[in-house]
Amino acid sequence: MSALKIATHGYRVLMICVPFALLQGCGGNPISSLANDAGGAIGTAFECTILNCIESNTLQVAQIASNYTVTRTGSDIHVDARLSKGSSFVSTVLLSPGDSESATLNNQTVSLMDTSPQGQRMDYAGDFNNTQSQPTVTVTFARAGVSYNSTVVLPQQFAILSSNLPQTLTPATGNFNVQLGIANTALLSNNVTGNCTRVDGSSFAVAHKPLNYSYLGTVTGGVSLQISTSDLDTTLNQAGQAIGSPPNKSLVQTCNLQLTWLQSQNGSTSSGMSGAGLIIGQTSVAQQVSYSAQH
Repeated sequence: MSALKIATHGYRVLMICVPFALLQGCGGNPISSLANDAGGAIGTAFECTILNCIESNTLQVAQIASNYTVTRTGSDIHVDARLSKGSSFVSTVLLSPGDSESATLNNQTVSLMDTSPQGQRMDYAGDFNNTQSQPTVTVTFARAGVSYNSTVVLPQQFAILSSNLPQTLTPATGNFNVQLGIANTALLSNNVTGNCTRVDGSSFAVAHKPLNYSYLGTVTGGVSLQISTSDLDTTLNQAGQAIGSPPNKSLVQTCNLQLTWLQSQNGSTSSGMSGAGLIIGQTSVAQQVSYSAQH
């Protein structure tokens, strides 16, 4: 999966997916799912074979790239962290004993905890509650008493001004419009997450699938956007047909979804770590979507 980056004042904005999200934010972590199905140590070994796991204490700090995402929804702020080796996207640095990660907002510091399904030390996370307009979050990698800080200022909160989304979307709906309280769409992205059933009665999960949208122009206090129900149907069927071996080709019948809109802001990574690292701040709003493929 390719990622579009825009350089801004020496930092980087990742418009589609950050490397950390190649296996998470962009459609979930299929490798983790396989590992979980395999079970325990066998699953962990399989995942590490695919992702080229490396212990952090075998690398110099300058070789370690930070992959941090800080997401705000209302007053809830969630920090996700994964480490990789330099610019290699297909590598995962496991946090070794003696190394640690934490996050700080104002005077509050939380230790980032291992959220990997089998405790593999791949993914770490932490949470805050804050109502500031644009809070600053610092994520820290620490070794031998030295802190390597990456910082991001979260985008301002925004709202869904209006939407003509019906109670249940169907192919006959055609297009639906959404008006967001933002100045422009330069740093805007979206995704759908939820659960669907197929015509054959089976079900599957949809995880962070982006949807195409059209820019209709400015409105009072924001911008107007449009999404095609046909594009939504295609995205959902592609997600469902990519699961299983052999893949299940039965078409989508109904879905209960959450459509999330995100404004992103690039931050500043530690100069002592790999220059391939990044930290992204996101502010999100969401709306519930019910979809039926029946006309």
